[in-house]
Amino acid sequence: MEPAPPELASDYDSAAHYRIPWERIVPFLALAALLVPPSWLIARIFPNYQPWLTKPFHQLVCWALGITVVPHGRRARGTVLYLANHVSWADVPALGVFLRARFVAKADLADDGLMRFLAEQQRTLFIERERPQEARRQSDAITAALRSGDSVIMFPEATTSDARRPLPFKSALLEGVAESRFPGVKIQPVSIAYTRVRSMPSFRGRWPQLAWIGDYGIWESAVQFLRLRAVRIDIVFHDPLDPQIFDGRKALTAKVHQIVSRGYRQAMRDYVRPA
Repeated sequence: MEPAPPELASDYDSAAHYRIPWERIVPFLALAALLVPPSWLIARIFPNYQPWLTKPFHQLVCWALGITVVPHGRRARGTVLYLANHVSWADVPALGVFLRARFVAKADLADDGLMRFLAEQQRTLFIERERPQEARRQSDAITAALRSGDSVIMFPEATTSDARRPLPFKSALLEGVAESRFPGVKIQPVSIAYTRVRSMPSFRGRWPQLAWIGDYGIWESAVQFLRLRAVRIDIVFHDPLDPQIFDGRKALTAKVHQIVSRGYRQAMRDYVRPA
């Protein structure tokens, strides 16, 4: 039995509560070994096709991590750019359970070989956030993906928050969409809230384990997350927006941030209550 990290343990938590759930991890690895090769093969044969096997894989990841995802609202249909707040790497499987879409991720995520491989199965768009001069080209890459009919998931904060509130959204990568260079795309704001841990409200002391912040690498953060054993994530799909009605990318970004922030506050206030 592994001891609880002293800086994260609370008075009522025993060491047993921090045990990594190997009874789920081992079956997950076995089943993932069956799902990943066909997904890789499909991506090789049909590089422009968004594979459907990613959704079962994300469902499997959520089961292994002890994540229960509760949706609210309706997902937009057609070609959609989903704009969500960003709390943790766990946002990706939580959204992937419902959305068949391409993610936008920072290029440094590709430095980890395994993470790059998994991201490529999702046809992830890698961008250089630290190079503002590349913003136009990267915006064009997102626009091209949407024009081809692919839906895209983006985290406009450009980093993960500490779970207190969504950080300000960056507008540079929305330039192509805001200019309305092609019709038919919808913008759907999405609020992601980590509302409960083991059926208890996710109080402030839990946030360092839930949010991916500080100097934690993704694997260190994953270990801390696994020790929680049962996490509820509420995802609120807000009414979609038409980007053509906004006067530029900054106005569009400000409106999306307002909607996502309001939805996040409401989720943390309403959905932490015991069922």
